[in-house]
Amino acid sequence: MRHAWKLAVLLPLALSLAACGRPGAPGPDGSPDARSADAAAIARLRGGYETAVNTHNLQGLEQCWAADGVLMPPDQPAVAGKAQIVAWYKQTFDQLDAKLALRSTETRTGGDWGFDRGTFTLTLTPKGPGSQAAVAGATPGLTESFKYITVVRREGGAWKVSRNLWNRDNPPAVVPGAGPDDSDEPLTPPAP
Repeated sequence: MRHAWKLAVLLPLALSLAACGRPGAPGPDGSPDARSADAAAIARLRGGYETAVNTHNLQGLEQCWAADGVLMPPDQPAVAGKAQIVAWYKQTFDQLDAKLALRSTETRTGGDWGFDRGTFTLTLTPKGPGSQAAVAGATPGLTESFKYITVVRREGGAWKVSRNLWNRDNPPAVVPGAGPDDSDEPLTPPAP
């Protein structure tokens, strides 16, 4: 019985907080919640990112990233700073054609920070010989599925990618004809 008061106080508090944090919930004046607008802006950012990767648009990718962004590809060192991230993508696009399809499963924001979580498929096609090695997170010539989380930050009034990391649920696929030495040599793939 002594814990019943905690339940009586905490349950209504938890329910009211959950209602306040629900994307799309109306604000106090009945207008759409700012989180809905933020979620829509983050969805546009995600779409722009996907299009930029699929079209190898380095300028488009640069616009998606925060100035101090950090890209964290699997099995590679982190890449810090917008200029270095764009150089990473350029090196990737010089070696591989990419087809990326993102699917968000959760977007949350709080103030000027938020995150987008989901899954994606990635197909990498080598542009020349010697690209049959496992590629930091994907195998050339195969379509593979991954999960990602992207931390976003409002910068100059627009949402930008601040941190991006991804990995797979299963071990890397093996490309027929690729030797064991080849499969351990990471190259640089595009990221969601």
